[in-house]
Amino acid sequence: VTASYRPTVVDPSTGHDTASTGAKGQPQVATPVFEGHIDSTVPPTFEDGSTTMVVPGEGSYTIDKDGKITFTPEPDFVGTAKGLVVKRLDMYGNVVIAHYTPTVLGQTQVSDATSEGLKGQTQTGKPNFTGDVDLTVPPTFEDGTTEKVVPGEGTYVISPDGTVTFTPEADFVGQAKGVKVIRKDRNGNIISGFYTPTVVELPVVENPEQQGITEERTTKTLPNTGSEETSHLTAGLLAALSGMGLISLAQRKKSEEE
Repeated sequence: VTASYRPTVVDPSTGHDTASTGAKGQPQVATPVFEGHIDSTVPPTFEDGSTTMVVPGEGSYTIDKDGKITFTPEPDFVGTAKGLVVKRLDMYGNVVIAHYTPTVLGQTQVSDATSEGLKGQTQTGKPNFTGDVDLTVPPTFEDGTTEKVVPGEGTYVISPDGTVTFTPEADFVGQAKGVKVIRKDRNGNIISGFYTPTVVELPVVENPEQQGITEERTTKTLPNTGSEETSHLTAGLLAALSGMGLISLAQRKKSEEE
């Protein structure tokens, strides 16, 4: 009696990892791909054999019979989730796995800042970063520093809360080039805003003594040629003389008529 043995070697079944990306608070879907001799009669599950899984601080996962995964993030979750393992069986009862990893994108808004100050005086400004900003990463200037000197303009210093202090050079006047302030969002992306200061001339203040002289000159009037009393006396004498002349003329006319 003879017997023979002919083994059959087949390629192992494989699972391909998958990922998805979506907006904050929005569900995401993905379907890991499995290749090889997958037993289609056995539905896919998560690693623990369940079809629903909740990950505290991230969100919830469900998987249907076709292997489609739906991830619903928690309202405030932003970033790349830990993900999970999807499990299937091949025709020989071997476990085949694939990983699914979702990423939730946050939203940020940035508004630039400006300020205006007098020549030689410091001023401050703070670009406004709102939304999903990573508050664990302090703000810096574009080159990663917290102090920047711009020749011909002045010095900029940024504090941990994002406030920028600008100290202009003694003779600088006008709008400065400004600086770029950078931060990171909760996804690790760089976001930026600008701060632009403007320096104006000091107001011109007139010398008080000179101002007094000017006021005196403006109130000065033309010189009088006589006092008010003298003017009245002169007018009275003229009137008297004029009256005497009229009386003399009347008497002369009366004598002639007689």
